[in-house]
Amino acid sequence: MKSLKSNTPLENLIKRVADILYNCNFPEEYDFVYDSILESKERRQGTNPMHRDYIEIVQRRRLQLGVTPLGSNGKPTDLSSNEKALQWAIEHFEELEPLFEKELAQVLFEIDPANTCCKENGCEDEYALLAKRIRSEMQINNSSIRDVLNDSFGDQVIDEVTMTEVDQKIINVLALRFAEIIDFRIKKNLSPNAKSTDMILAEMEKLRSIRPSTINGARGASIYYKDLHDELDRRSYTGKRPSRQYTHPSMKG
Repeated sequence: MKSLKSNTPLENLIKRVADILYNCNFPEEYDFVYDSILESKERRQGTNPMHRDYIEIVQRRRLQLGVTPLGSNGKPTDLSSNEKALQWAIEHFEELEPLFEKELAQVLFEIDPANTCCKENGCEDEYALLAKRIRSEMQINNSSIRDVLNDSFGDQVIDEVTMTEVDQKIINVLALRFAEIIDFRIKKNLSPNAKSTDMILAEMEKLRSIRPSTINGARGASIYYKDLHDELDRRSYTGKRPSRQYTHPSMKG
């Protein structure tokens, strides 16, 4: 599954995972949403209104992830970030495919679409068997989760409106779970080649010294400040570090 050329239920799930990975890893592509009137004008004139240190961090990170740098106006110049997110989703999903049945069974158990009171009774068997069937039907017949639920329980147990809501909830929760696993693996794989811990700490101090003149600038710095803290957590760093609460100088007093 090196590319997605159709809209089978399984491929649509992978695309949903890719969307989540894209939003998690490339938030800078939405910076313009928070622009003030002045910032919007600057972007239209080809200038990125974000703080230069923030821009440097973003561009360096994009280079590390293997995507095209942002244009001079701070917006993407191509779809390389979307393509990268889809590549991650496809490659990692193939490796994680054996977990699909287990994760789906857990989601079905938690949501309990047929109201079997499985959680109250601590009975996981029925949904475990259903998850096995769904996995098989999706692979062999391109059936959707909804198709199998309908066939298993019928509209007498789950009405049309509820079925639609349940189907989307299952897909969204399942996609989020796989996206979280894949995102962790992406960042973990990057860590050995990433900057040293001392460089991360220095970069955090640099971000704290930035004086953003706008809410947008503060937001951008805050996003990457949190990312750096998360990276230290992944490395199980126990030494001294700056406060987790991002407060730039212009926010004090």
